[in-house]
Amino acid sequence: MENRHILFLNIRTSLFVLTLLFAGCNQSSTKVHKPTTFDTLTDYFKIRQEFVLDKKVKTVFVLTEYGCIPCNRKFSSYIQENVNNDSILFLITASGSMVDITPYENNEKNIFYDQNMNIEKYPIFKISKAIYLKNNGIDTIISLSAERLESQLEYIKKHK
Repeated sequence: MENRHILFLNIRTSLFVLTLLFAGCNQSSTKVHKPTTFDTLTDYFKIRQEFVLDKKVKTVFVLTEYGCIPCNRKFSSYIQENVNNDSILFLITASGSMVDITPYENNEKNIFYDQNMNIEKYPIFKISKAIYLKNNGIDTIISLSAERLESQLEYIKKHK
């Protein structure tokens, strides 16, 4: 009788150890990958614009009507001279009511519009900014702010 009891305990202990082992292995494989800002950027262009970011794209200018409206207008006047630069993409979420978007209307190869932007899904595009890309990732993001506008525009002017 005692041998049966020991055998039962060994089987029970073995099952317990196996359960822990499988639970531990399954737990490590269920980790969720948190997307990077670059993942969000590439996913947006792929899904919403049907465009794949490639290595020739070095900069993404985002023009919105959120935040400082005079800043957005000045930013637009700085970046519009680059509409023919193939290494720069323009994402225009502005409707044109507060920021003039007519300078971007004649060039469609590197200009994308999205006036119905889902800011909660793509918060990176909430305010106007310059996003500099390098080695399949984001190098620098310059989000416009009234306090630093002049120095930000100077940086943008030098890093086209």
